Amino acid sequence: MASRPKLSNRKQPAYFLLKKQGRGIAPTAKIMAVPYLQLRAALYGTARPSQEIRERLPGLLGRPLVELFEAASLRPPRGSETCDCDTCTVRRIQAARP
Repeated sequence: MASRPKLSNRKQPAYFLLKKQGRGIAPTAKIMAVPYLQLRAALYGTARPSQEIRERLPGLLGRPLVELFEAASLRPPRGSETCDCDTCTVRRIQAARP
């Protein structure tokens, strides 16, 4: 089994871009309609960005998602988000059957 990259616990590139643009985390969270603590955790590298953050932050900052977060932060946590591979999806569907 391949090991998954771990979260870095370092501030993400999106954090520095926000600061460069003169934006604070709280006002940005309000504009994006996401919880402040959720956005802060993603920007500080302690949590993976939620689907809402993944969708809204690139449009707000004008940069692609892959430039805003390190690769480890963009990998979905096991079992909680839809994976790209058919194998994981099939396993979850089979496990959910009665």
